[in-house]
Amino acid sequence: MADPKVEKVLHGADNDIMLLKRDCKFEFESVFDTQVAARFAGRLELGLQAVLETEFGVRLSKSYQRCDWSRRPLSPPQEKYAAEDVAHLVALRDRLLPDLRNRGREAWAREEGQALAKLAPAPVREPADFLKAKGAFELDGRALAVLRELFALRDEWARNADLPLFKIVGDE
Repeated sequence: MADPKVEKVLHGADNDIMLLKRDCKFEFESVFDTQVAARFAGRLELGLQAVLETEFGVRLSKSYQRCDWSRRPLSPPQEKYAAEDVAHLVALRDRLLPDLRNRGREAWAREEGQALAKLAPAPVREPADFLKAKGAFELDGRALAVLRELFALRDEWARNADLPLFKIVGDE
């Protein structure tokens, strides 16, 4: 992932990059994010499913979108889903580049890719993170126990959905 001669093409790369840096100790160079490129190219729908359908008429299955991707080994259907999820990214980049050039925004997309490559690893989740929630120290023992369980449930949901915690429920 750190070879600058090999462009890494991802869609919505921020969360993946932070997790791969944290969990696998990867470093990144030469990142191209098709979601960022689609935004700069003037696309209104930015999700991978919508962009692929608009650009290529491709419909991705959502059947494994919310499964637990941390479980190993992956099942054959999960492997197939993951492969289909990335199969069109290089073609999508190639489709978006002329639009970016015509709008004078290719450099913008490449700068964003450089910024994504420099993202810090995702923070390690600690069992006591619930104590950092606003107002946690004003709660009594029972309310703290409920807050702890809510944070654990949010963590489980985030892992199962392969989403960052804030997209499930914020710390507020």
